[in-house]
This record gives sequence, structure tokens and C-alpha cells, in this order.
Amino acid sequence: CTLRDGAYIVDGNFGDNAIKGIINNLHKANIDMIEVGWLKDITHQKGSTYFQYCEDIIPYLQSDSKQKSYIAMIDYGRYDLNKLSNYDGTSINTIRLVFPKEKFEEAIEFSSKIKEKGYKLCLQAANTYSYTDIDLIKLANKVNEVMPEALSIVDTFGVMYASDLRHIFMLLDRNLNKKIKLGFHSHNNLQMSFAL
Repeated sequence: CTLRDGAYIVDGNFGDNAIKGIINNLHKANIDMIEVGWLKDITHQKGSTYFQYCEDIIPYLQSDSKQKSYIAMIDYGRYDLNKLSNYDGTSINTIRLVFPKEKFEEAIEFSSKIKEKGYKLCLQAANTYSYTDIDLIKLANKVNEVMPEALSIVDTFGVMYASDLRHIFMLLDRNLNKKIKLGFHSHNNLQMSFAL
């Protein structure tokens, strides 16, 4: 996720050579899933990993990339899905939607439109640590209605200990449809990412 998460450091402006080089090297390293950047409501600038349309991403991808999953992230509430073209196999094939706790129900409704356009869908519950047990069960039930590829537990502020992660994981694992993969997105504020 260098081209997406690393965009914070350079405001998305990696430059064309760096973007193509990173994708090319990840491709050669047989990485299965490559996150190429963000879908945002801003005009794409050459050399940036902030994209307005999936078509903006095509020049950066390898021509023999069909076996890879190329992913872009959408921050819920910051992208107009009318700009998202139907999946046609020429650009990204997966969209990862991140959403805050207070908007998880409406965000998951929104995510169903991404699937309708033909993309694989992964959901990211930002700051999952802040969800109560009841919230986690509601989250799982709502996610089951949409049937994404995966739901990720997100340690947004890097505050989880093993017992926290175990508890959240068990609740979601018990209540999520078994066809939905359960992921973990850690941040290393407490130097716990490796342990988790």
C-alpha cells in the first residue's frame, strides 16, 4: 500500500517514474494485491496517486496485469460514485472503502453500489477499537447484507493489545458470513504491530 498510504507524506505526488517503478517492482515480486492510490473528488495530476476516475490509473498499470488485484481506496464521504465507471477489466478491479464508526451503516449501503458496478469490495472499519460489542455485531450483520470480499479490523490509532484484538476478532468471526475474509490493518503507535 506504499502508493496509497505513502501518499500522505508526499501529498500523492510520487512522480510518474516512481509510481510506475513501484508497481513494476511489486508486480515482478509476485505481490498479489497492489494498492495504487486513492479515488478522490479532485482532478488527477500527472505523477499523483490521487485519481478522479479509474481511467486515470490505466497508464500506470502493466499490460499483463490481469492476474493481479489492483486496488484503490475510497474514504467514505469523499468520493462521488457517479464518477466510478463500470468495471471493464482495463483498470483496477478492487475498491477498498474505509469508513468511520458513526457512519458505518450508511457507508455499507453506499458500498453496495460499488459491487453493482462490478468491482470486488473490501471494507475497512476505521478505529474498530471504539466499537462496543453490540456495535460489532451490528457491523457484522450489516456487512453480511453486502457480502464484500473482506472486512478489516483497523487499529487506526495503534492502541490495541493482543487481548483487544482477540476479543474483536472473535466477535466478528462468530457473526460474519464465513465467505467474508477477516483482515487486520495495524498501526504501530505502541510498537505492537508485529506482536499483533
